[in-house]
Amino acid sequence: MFIDPSIFASNFPWPEDPKPELVHELEQAGQAILAVRAAHAGQSLGELYDPKSMPDDLKTAHEACERLVLQAYGLSAEATDAEVIERLCALHRAKVASLPSTAPKKKQKKGSKTKAAAATSA
Repeated sequence: MFIDPSIFASNFPWPEDPKPELVHELEQAGQAILAVRAAHAGQSLGELYDPKSMPDDLKTAHEACERLVLQAYGLSAEATDAEVIERLCALHRAKVASLPSTAPKKKQKKGSKTKAAAATSA
């Protein structure tokens, strides 16, 4: 799976209540990626992440991490990009819907009454 970061933002909420074992496995997978990168200390990140020449061990470490992330989001390892995007967008929409509104309140014109105020004065 590869979602081009130039066309898709990566700011999405983490799934609610992931299993502690899975979180631990993800932490280990992240540490494995860092260890592999350290083993290639002579290369820049640009060189390491060049799709044409990415070291096999780094690619394998990222694939293992991606499988765990997909699992955390309730997706299979064979999930398509469209399925991943739909799941992430659904979680994002739910998170946004739960936030308090930040829309500015409409100002009333001087001397005008709201419907509720007009009804009580009548």
